[in-house]
Amino acid sequence: MSEDRVVVITGAAGVVGALLVERFLANGDTVLATDLSSDALERLRGGTGDDAKLITTAADISKEEDCEGLADLVNPGLTVKRAVRESFPTEILEAQRNGPSGATRSSGT
Repeated sequence: MSEDRVVVITGAAGVVGALLVERFLANGDTVLATDLSSDALERLRGGTGDDAKLITTAADISKEEDCEGLADLVNPGLTVKRAVRESFPTEILEAQRNGPSGATRSSGT
């Protein structure tokens, strides 16, 4: 990998979120994984092994103070290149039926 990336994943302890965490870690990225439950994040950490590139913290992204706390965890020397919001399967199916509302597709960088 030619660049250091930090990927922020909310809903990281859910089914889709945990798979995304695993995938980005396997790619060599640093992952800031957040979810509502500290216990669920501990289980996530246990499932990925002792990976120094995994940062976990409980947060509610609907609360401004929690979002500010997440921003504080991203070191000023690091640049966030990807942010992923875990979607529930029903939201994914709805997007497939109706197309994403207001979503843009990345060029892959």
